[in-house]
Amino acid sequence: MALVINCITILVALLSVVVVTVAEARLQSNLLFIMSETARADDFEMLGGMKGITPSMTRFFSQRGSIRVSQAHVDFPLCNPSRTAIMLGRDPDATGVKTNFLDWKSNPEADGWRTLPGLLKDNGWFTMLGGKVFHRFTNDITSWSRVFDSDNGIDYKQCHNDRKAKRIRIGKNQFFPQTVGCFTRTGILPDLTLAFAAQSELKRWSQRESKDPFAMFVGFDSPHTPIRVNYKYQISMKQVSSSLPLVEPSRNRAEFAVDYSFDSPKRTKDGVLGSDPDRSSLPVFVKAGGPFGAIGPLKAHRDALRHLHLSGLKQTDSAMGIVLSTLRLIGELDNTIVVFLTDHGFAYGETRAWEKDLPLDIATRVPLLFRIPSLNVTAFNTPGNFIMNTIDLYRTISGFLGVGDKVDPSIGGLDRSGYFTSLAESRRLGTSPPPPASTMAFSQVIRCTNPDKCAETTTDTDVVGYTVRTEMFRYNVYLHAVDGQVTNYTRTNIIAEELFDHRLDNLTIYNPNGATYQGHEMTNVVSQFPSVAKDLFEMILARFATIPKAKTLPRAGG
Repeated sequence: MALVINCITILVALLSVVVVTVAEARLQSNLLFIMSETARADDFEMLGGMKGITPSMTRFFSQRGSIRVSQAHVDFPLCNPSRTAIMLGRDPDATGVKTNFLDWKSNPEADGWRTLPGLLKDNGWFTMLGGKVFHRFTNDITSWSRVFDSDNGIDYKQCHNDRKAKRIRIGKNQFFPQTVGCFTRTGILPDLTLAFAAQSELKRWSQRESKDPFAMFVGFDSPHTPIRVNYKYQISMKQVSSSLPLVEPSRNRAEFAVDYSFDSPKRTKDGVLGSDPDRSSLPVFVKAGGPFGAIGPLKAHRDALRHLHLSGLKQTDSAMGIVLSTLRLIGELDNTIVVFLTDHGFAYGETRAWEKDLPLDIATRVPLLFRIPSLNVTAFNTPGNFIMNTIDLYRTISGFLGVGDKVDPSIGGLDRSGYFTSLAESRRLGTSPPPPASTMAFSQVIRCTNPDKCAETTTDTDVVGYTVRTEMFRYNVYLHAVDGQVTNYTRTNIIAEELFDHRLDNLTIYNPNGATYQGHEMTNVVSQFPSVAKDLFEMILARFATIPKAKTLPRAGG
């Protein structure tokens, strides 16, 4: 009898250990990381944008525990370099990825580098991927427990079933004659199909016997040009007409500011700085036909592009709503950290600048939204004097998930989780906010003095433009480079400088629709404030000069 009692006691003790172990494991938060293509901060209502474009995100990131970063800037305003910096936590100078045609894995120094999802997988998270998170061919398959996008084994039956069930309505766009629905770009599922796939994966995870926390990474694509959007999400043209002032830039702008190195290599140096609204002022995708067909007045192009782009963003928002609502459905809403951002901003022809790859707010400043349930504070926007880079996300997310001590010391960026926690606590208690953890953000672009020599790698790229954004100023400096890397960080190596004073160029420009738009950084005032330019050059020197520079990488894909 005593033996039976002892056995029962031991069994109960073992079961208790198992229960405690499972409970402790579930104390680790899940992560839902969502990245969208091509949208800037002032496209979003909660950051000063137009109402009605992102209702799902506005509702979700108005819940308790939500933090909206007012000034977040990417490290390179172009798809692949930006995404690589975020996923690896490493600067473009270190990875060598400065165009859309380079793969970080071809860097000889990359052996042993771990991506953010790879770090989480190594530490017990069930990692899932769907859509464009990495740039096409740069995905590291070892980072994932499961991949559910079409590049990695999913067929199109689900997409066609969605069409048949009318969960996705098929229609034509007035600018693009192609039908929407099962159209894919480079093997990526359309946003709405991807959202249903992510929903299915979350449900599948919730039914797993092993309840390791999940880390799902989802990449939406609708706002990317050429924009193909379901007709039900097209907004009214009245919402965008006359919404953006067409402001001529100052004529003392540096020629490299808005001159693309790859997208339009044969355009004259004056390029988009020209005052004539003809084909020479338009980017290649417009000159080639693009969404507009015959070239008409520049204002019509700008409004049409903005109409398409915001319609695409509205479609992405709807897809976001499907995924976000699933967290509540599976009972994990308050155990999941949610992060949303975009890979770069977008210019709609302001100051004759178009698209991305610009050392200006309209290209570098992006929406960065968090919901961290454990903070339990009313949703708020960060102070305007707190300015951060998206490269910080690697360490910041690791910090919130409790694995900050597992991060490779060679990873760049800074952990902002402590600052966000302190800021939330000060708001909860009604005390003074802590001083900003960061008051500046850095980015860069590459250019060629001879555009005809530019290739799809950094070979022959002989100009690097570094930029730093503070609360008051943006400073751009263009330096001589060799194959996309700078070796001489002295003032004698400067080709051109720009300084924009946000006390003069208003940070927001108001329009009759009630939305605000970030300042256009029009007037170069470097001659009026030489000491400011000198000090900010020293900041750039301190930030970039000591980074080990990667060797030129071979072209990897498209």
